[in-house]
Amino acid sequence: MNLYSISRAAVLGVTLAIVACAQGPSKSQTIAPAKAAEPEEKELPIPQEFKDSTRKEFALGGLIKTYDDVAWLGTDAVMAAGFKPQDPSTTVYVVEPTTNDLNGIFQFAFITEAGGKLRVAAMAHIDHHASGMGKVIDAGVMNPAPEASYEDARMSAALKAAEQAPGLKFCNATYNHVVLPYLEDGKSEYRVYFLMSSSTKGVVPVGGHILVRVADDAKTILEVKPLAKSCGIDPGADDPRAVAIEFTNLALDSPSAAQVFLMLRYEKPVYVITKNGFLWGIDSRGIRLLNEGEDKDKSHAN
Repeated sequence: MNLYSISRAAVLGVTLAIVACAQGPSKSQTIAPAKAAEPEEKELPIPQEFKDSTRKEFALGGLIKTYDDVAWLGTDAVMAAGFKPQDPSTTVYVVEPTTNDLNGIFQFAFITEAGGKLRVAAMAHIDHHASGMGKVIDAGVMNPAPEASYEDARMSAALKAAEQAPGLKFCNATYNHVVLPYLEDGKSEYRVYFLMSSSTKGVVPVGGHILVRVADDAKTILEVKPLAKSCGIDPGADDPRAVAIEFTNLALDSPSAAQVFLMLRYEKPVYVITKNGFLWGIDSRGIRLLNEGEDKDKSHAN
């Protein structure tokens, strides 16, 4: 098994490139669809206060999709290689790039605590240049298990801290996670995205996603930010006949990386009405403003 040597600079380099480019109920509920925007509807200029954030969130959504692809393929690969977590409560997975290439080769690892140390229990390498979600290069159980790298340990600690963050409320659902080392304006932190998932065919979890920002010390919580008002689902959005994913319960003034991730994961445009009444469209072109809505004056006044 080839154990790649990954520097913190390489990990942060991915989010540097991204920046350069660019509390819910306990049960799921169906979200009222937003009024569908016709593709030919006139696009409006994005207000100045949202220009930078929408550009960055679109880029981050793409990175979350990449990390989720790697986690999906990596988990299946190491399980097929015989890995079985002895204690799921002390085992987490992390994803790291091996270069500054946003679409290059990534390392997936299960990190477990043993003998008072964090160790790499299983590992896979995924080539995300390949078509689809990527291609598994190698995968296996580490025996003996080496000690986790500095960045592996920090991301594992940041995830554990995020899971225990004050005020964090998960929906009654399964969650996947993405841990991103994030660097902006010379300040580094960890952004932990908890993404509500569903194993029911045809059901798309449009709500329930949460962002927890953790300081660079990997333990101090900076912010817990629900990315939707409720644990909403769209029971028909994944139907081949559905042309878009539409919902109205966004708890933000502009779309986040979680909605971009939905567009990329399900390969359908997303139309969402934010809390300020704006109608946004998200597709391969980016985040677009389609209608400022009836609450325009009120939103600018606030």
